[in-house]
Amino acid sequence: MDFSFGTDQLSAEYKNHEFFNELTNIEEVYDSLSENSRSFIGTATPVINLDSNLYMAIKGTIKAIRHVFKEGLINDGFTLIRKYNDELLVYMYQRAYILNHNEKWESLEELFKVPKISDWVEGNGYMPYSYKMERYLSMNPKTKGLWECFNGQYFRKVRRFCNDNVHLNSYVIMMLNDNERYMKDREKWLTKAMRIMQNLFTMYLAFIFYVDYHYTMSSDYVDFKEMGMTPPDGSQYWLAPFAQDAFNRYIAPHEGLASFIKKNSPMKIE
Repeated sequence: MDFSFGTDQLSAEYKNHEFFNELTNIEEVYDSLSENSRSFIGTATPVINLDSNLYMAIKGTIKAIRHVFKEGLINDGFTLIRKYNDELLVYMYQRAYILNHNEKWESLEELFKVPKISDWVEGNGYMPYSYKMERYLSMNPKTKGLWECFNGQYFRKVRRFCNDNVHLNSYVIMMLNDNERYMKDREKWLTKAMRIMQNLFTMYLAFIFYVDYHYTMSSDYVDFKEMGMTPPDGSQYWLAPFAQDAFNRYIAPHEGLASFIKKNSPMKIE
């Protein structure tokens, strides 16, 4: 690694790297998911729509990732990507767990009091270790098919790579946070970060289309209802523009995954 001192060691190529636009695109999807999910009644707590709040929290992590990478703090950026990786696992685990629980509930109290998840929401319990959440998702009937469609081990692979940044497992990794010297090939780390974020988000988005597909619906069905008109048949399965755009950008390039989602989601995906 080559170093030299200077007043501004972040190149124009670094500052204008496509990674930053990619993060903005991902952030906007979380915004739209949060807005769409608010109209649905949540479970695990009678007070909030848990998913809408989680989307906004994850969006905050995306903003933090963009900020620290913009500042050239590459080591901190990968540390935050490790956090993002965990957030996606937590989201998918709690959704699969709640859906399984909801198939068996017999009272409203049971609907709004989900073991493990409600304790976590109330600050009285913890989520399982990451490997246990991964195993649950790989075996759960709600998610097993999707898990087999992509490399479920990828979360673990990313976690191991990012752990090197969390624990400063080499001098080179620690120096990635020095933004006041020239560093050769600094941009390659942005490209690596971008690929990781794209892959993680693609897997997460596939989960939304497969399990939480109702959060991707357009407003047309509700708009017809609010105007006292009968919605067209099947309009509850029309996709919101943001969801179709996200599918085209992240899932469609992966033919096997795209085919699986189209086959198993009730949404009318083009």
